[in-house]
Amino acid sequence: MDHEESAKVFLDAGIRVIQYREKVAASTVQIEEARRIKMLCRDYNAIFIVNDRVDVAVAASADGLHIGQSDTGIIEARKLFKDGIIGVSATNVGEAIKAERQGAAYLGVGSIFPTGTKSDAVITGLDELKRIRRNTTIPIYAIGGIKFKHLKEIKGHGADGVALISSILSAEDPVAEARRYAEEWKNLSISK
Repeated sequence: MDHEESAKVFLDAGIRVIQYREKVAASTVQIEEARRIKMLCRDYNAIFIVNDRVDVAVAASADGLHIGQSDTGIIEARKLFKDGIIGVSATNVGEAIKAERQGAAYLGVGSIFPTGTKSDAVITGLDELKRIRRNTTIPIYAIGGIKFKHLKEIKGHGADGVALISSILSAEDPVAEARRYAEEWKNLSISK
């Protein structure tokens, strides 16, 4: 399944934030793919975010840009990506606080659990997720190795949402699986 087909699975399931993450294709390929996904997101009234590549985000007129700790910093990214949403990956409280102070709109926190999609991922864990929640005010999206069975625990530790792909796209019916995750998250009642 290519990036566009994957995005359509999530959009058909009612997910309204899509992130494009491509690490190896040529820039021209990434820009074309990103533009097609942006158009799809527009048709579904969804937010489109590009991972890591500020140049691709600008060229595709993305709604947002997500940057990691080793990517272009948020201050530099903002010079090129002037008006869009900028989210930042964080693995610990210090990174999270710094990102919020520099103007991040949201945090991608993790990897919460080991993941097959990023073999070099630092494992943040649930306790650090909770500490980040206590020390920041912007939305937090948990990432990395998330399965259906983890949703309640993740929400209970302060995440505002989850970002995942493998457990959805590997399902027999990915649209139904994405809907199942979204419904479960929405219906989870967490006492603080």
